[in-house]
Order: sequence, then C-alpha cells, then structure tokens
Amino acid sequence: MKHIELTRAESAALKGIAILFIALHNFFHWLPFAVSENEYQYNYYKTYYMYEHVKQLNPNLLIDFFSYFGHYGVPVFVFLSGYGMVKKYESGKPVPSFMKFTSYNFLKFWKLMLLAYVLFFVADFYYHNYSVCSRWNVLDVLCNFTYIVNLLPNPDKNVYPGPYWYFSLTLQLYFFYYLLIMRTGRRVLSISIVTSILLQAVAMFYDAPGQHDAIQYLRYNFVGSLLPFCMGVWMARYPIPFNRWMAVPAAGITVLCCFNALSWLAAPFFVVVMAVCFIKFVHPKGINALAWLGALSSYVFVIHPSIRLFTIGWGKSGSPYLAALTYMAVTLVLAIGYKWLLAKVSKKK
Repeated sequence: MKHIELTRAESAALKGIAILFIALHNFFHWLPFAVSENEYQYNYYKTYYMYEHVKQLNPNLLIDFFSYFGHYGVPVFVFLSGYGMVKKYESGKPVPSFMKFTSYNFLKFWKLMLLAYVLFFVADFYYHNYSVCSRWNVLDVLCNFTYIVNLLPNPDKNVYPGPYWYFSLTLQLYFFYYLLIMRTGRRVLSISIVTSILLQAVAMFYDAPGQHDAIQYLRYNFVGSLLPFCMGVWMARYPIPFNRWMAVPAAGITVLCCFNALSWLAAPFFVVVMAVCFIKFVHPKGINALAWLGALSSYVFVIHPSIRLFTIGWGKSGSPYLAALTYMAVTLVLAIGYKWLLAKVSKKK
C-alpha cells in the first residue's frame, strides 16, 4: 500500500468537488420536498427520510443526495486548510509573527468578501421590494467582518448570508494551528481530535430533547471541525498509507455513520478518506477540469448566495433542475468576472 500525497492539481481538484457539492447543497436544501441535512445537529428522522427515498427510488433522488450529503464538502475544505497550513508554514521558510499572520488572513478574507457582501445586500434589497430585510442589522454586519459572528449565542441567526459563517470558522482553525498545532506533534493532534469528538458527544447528551443549542454551537466553531483539520495536518506531515480503492468502503461507512448520532460525529473522517482516495481515480483531464473549478471555489462561494435569491423560487415552482443549472451557470460566470476584477484591483495596488 503506497503513501498517498496530494499534488497541487489534486488539491485544487478536491476544492472543485467540494465547492460543487456545497453550492448544490445550498440550493437544493431550500426546496420544500428535498430531504434536509444533518450538518450542525443530528436528527434521525432526516436519515430515515433519505433511506425511504432511496428505497422507493424517489424521482428527486439526485436533489435529495446533494441536499442531504452536499454539506460534506465543508470537511473536505477544512481538511485542505490543515493540509495547506503545513505545506505553507512548515516548509523551512521563516514563520511570520502572529500579528502578520493575523493581518494577512484578515485582509485576504476582507478582500474576497467586501464586494460580494455589497452585491448580496443590493440583491436582497431588490428581491424584497426595496425594503430592508429584517435579517440585516449593524451588529451582525460588524461581527461578520470581524469574524466573531460564530461566537455569538445563536450564530445561525446572525450569519447573513448563511454560508459566510465559514470565514469565521476558518480563521479560528488558522489561529488554533498557529498557536498550538504548528510547533507540536502527533500527540497534540491526537488529543485535539479525541477532545473534539468527546465535547460534541457530551454536547448532544447535554441538549434537552428537541433542542440542539450546544452541539450546534460547537459545530459552528472550530471544536466541531478539528477532526478533518487535524487530518489535513497529519497527512501533510506524516504521509499515510492509502489505497485508492479505500474510497469504496469509506463511502459505505459514511452512509452507515448517518444512522446513529455518535457515529455521525465520525463521518467527516470517512468523507475525507473517500475524497482523497477517489481523486486518485480521476483521469488527468478530469483533474484539470476540477482544478479549474477549484481555482474559482472561493469566488463561487461568496457569489452563489446572491444568485440563489433569484433562482430558488423557480426551483420551488416545479423546475428544480433547470433552476439549479441556471444558478450554477450564472454563478460560474460571475465568479470568473469577480476573480478578474479582484486581480485587476490587486495589480493596480
């Protein structure tokens, strides 16, 4: 069994797969007939509905698939963040000070978010007939741009547009890496993973029946993502023996994990194994195509909420596939334009 390492092209291709799953998930899970996901909290009935739709070969099974499983693109991105941190900061080059590290990442995200955030505000304003949506308030905007919104008591009610919570999560993981992981070894990685799983398990039992406040809070913040992040760090430092055919059992185990609350916590591990092994199956031409999409992933991420506003109604009214195709096509075109615009601005500076 060979040690699997990811090339730059394969890492970019994994980003391409991850953003495709996330973008389609963020569209399809808004459809009233789709099976919704277990992302921030676990509800068995959602898994049961998914099982029933598969058993009955529901005509909307593809929609259900992306709605229910699409959010697992997030742990793949988190894994790649951990992998990338090691490749960038443990290559022998001087490590920047914490202030430089922080300012660099803040500015990187601000640059990516600012115009897209304004676009979403304008789109939301227009979509709601020129009235200010009740979801907008100054405090939430400030918390979004200072990346502390996930730390608020009910982050799911404060992040608008919804997907932008990921920026806060990423910065938390970056800080965790810089302050603790970068200069430590296997033991700290192992303790971090075990602690993350145990805290989430305790949170699920702590929550009152029908409530998910504690587990949801952990999963909005870095504790809930330490498993895939530490996997990325581990794989970058200590190449792990993988066989690409492990993608098949990993996919099966991922599905089985969805049938129990505790095993659900381990699902990101098998998702990452499946993704890393699967990418070794892809033909070089497929890698190139996915890597092209991966290079656009951050721009797709910040643009797609605005496009969803104007296409989701079409999807709800009876043309979900055509609406999703339009949504993805327009998002890709605007993402290309947004990337070009930001490159022009950076070049002038």
